[in-house]
Parts: sequence; C-alpha cells; structure tokens
Amino acid sequence: SFIIVRRNTEFRSELAMLEADNRYRPDNAATLLRLGSVYFQEKRLGDSLVTTTRASELAPYSSAVWYDLASCQMAMGNHAEAQRLLEKSLSLNRKNVPALTNLAGLMIVQDRFDAAQALLTEALVLAPHDERALYNLAMIEARQGQIEASVKRLEHLLRINPGYLPAIRSLDAFRRNAPPPHPG
Repeated sequence: SFIIVRRNTEFRSELAMLEADNRYRPDNAATLLRLGSVYFQEKRLGDSLVTTTRASELAPYSSAVWYDLASCQMAMGNHAEAQRLLEKSLSLNRKNVPALTNLAGLMIVQDRFDAAQALLTEALVLAPHDERALYNLAMIEARQGQIEASVKRLEHLLRINPGYLPAIRSLDAFRRNAPPPHPG
C-alpha cells in the first residue's frame, strides 16, 4: 500500500509512473514498450530507442515492439533501418495497418510506387477508411499524373473525415494548379 500511496501523491504524470514502474520492474516488456512510446511522444528519441530496444530483447515476437523501434528510427532519419524493422514487424503481424502505411511511405520516398500501392491496398483491405493509406494513394496518383483520380480519392477521404488537413491542402493545391504536398 505504501507504493500505491506514493504513486498517487508523487507521480502525477504517465511518464513518471512508467519510469517508477521501470525502476521496480526493469524487465517488464510492456512497461518498457509504453515508456518508449511516451519518450517518443516527448521527442526524447534517444531514450525511446534505448527503452524500446530493451523491450525488443524481452519480447522479440511482438509486432508492436518492432513497429515502435521502426518509428523511432524513421524519426531519427535512419530510413534503411526503419524499413528493416517495419518488415520485421509485418513478418510477425501482417495486419498491422500503421506498419503497412509507414512502410509504404518509405517506398514512396524511394519512388517505388508499385510497392507502395500494394502495401496501401493491403492496408485498405484491413481498414477501408484509413486516412493515411487513402491520402498516400492519392499522392501516388498525383505524382503519376493521374490528377482526376487523385482528386476523387481526396474528396472521398474528406467525406470520411472532413477535417483531414493534408487532404484539404492537397485539394487546394490542385485547385490553384500548384504541386501537391509531399505524401504524409
């Protein structure tokens, strides 16, 4: 009960709670994974990388661990390593829609549009209204000169989520005959 009282009075933020949990249970993969995620949200990428790497050692069969590691590597600009980690995540759980869309984003950066389209189509089979998948497919269509198809896809996306800013900005760019923003 001392720990509970101490936690309720001294540790008011999720980060503090997770750091305390990690001190008491340093080999708990779930705590490490969540702590790494909070560090990532706080832009503490080095801490996130160390913590999530430790989680991957404790839970090597967790798709979520590899996905979070990939996200950290991507944020640090290590795209080749991020790609390897996303592929590892997907080898463990092919239904991980965020991993599919992030890997597709890396394919787009490499101008590998066919590979990106295949991944995004796979993501949309699992999650037909996934905003990132729909948006990135529209951006591929635009880069391939299929402006009308891109506009239709963006309009469809905005019917699903009228406030999706990347789609709003892209449609505005098309209407001004400007190049669309980069995929997101």
